[in-house]
Amino acid sequence: QTRADNNKRKRGKRGGVKSKKNKNKNGSGKPSRLSQFKYKSKMSSKNRSPIMFLNQADFKESEGEIKRNVNKAARLLKELVGLGIQRKKSGITVNKEELLLSLDTGTNPIKALEYSSEKPMAKVLVTPDLSGSCYGWSDTSFFFSSILAKEPSIDVIKIVNSNGYLYTDLDSTEEAMITYDEIAKEKIDIIIYLGDSGGEKYMTELNESLGITIIYLDNTDCESGVRLSHKSKGGFIHIKGINPIATNTWVEAMKLAIKHI
Repeated sequence: QTRADNNKRKRGKRGGVKSKKNKNKNGSGKPSRLSQFKYKSKMSSKNRSPIMFLNQADFKESEGEIKRNVNKAARLLKELVGLGIQRKKSGITVNKEELLLSLDTGTNPIKALEYSSEKPMAKVLVTPDLSGSCYGWSDTSFFFSSILAKEPSIDVIKIVNSNGYLYTDLDSTEEAMITYDEIAKEKIDIIIYLGDSGGEKYMTELNESLGITIIYLDNTDCESGVRLSHKSKGGFIHIKGINPIATNTWVEAMKLAIKHI
């Protein structure tokens, strides 16, 4: 094969993925801007943990507490996303109290769930707010993304936002903003928003207009504790009081979201 052939093949790749495998809905070979942010975990499940993404020096908890809470939050996060997808695509029935009890005690959670025979592929977008008041969410977003990316039935897209609006880079320029039409075409099932109350208006619009389930994790007023702010029948769950650098609040938030999804 000639050098020109090799160069052609290289130009056919973008973001490390062959474009022909990422055709958009119109059948063109060019991948969508969002699909280029598909998150690939670089960890080996045998010897590395998602906790590597966390700067433990920022946390007030002990190393043992962080490890226990992180492991529990990881299990709950996977169950939460699984419930959201199964309910949306397959009409799963869930005994939520039994599910939470099994996750706490370490017993098999399957008894609390009635899955369909076919497990659908899910597309989950994890998005941290890039504003200064939400800086602590940056490491947490990598942790959440890495947990979900290890699941074979989940495609994870990780991209930043400012007050809910999605951007391809940190500059928040008009050219970098992901448009409403682009989000609609991507067929996202669940958005996990990590930030404060500033993004609620736009995330609510995505939920109501596109039917995307939104798990809205808000660091507003952490001193008052983790609590449900509100939820909608369409799958918008807004939980306040999560502290990005207090892993016990992640666990509380996940349990609360599971109860209300």
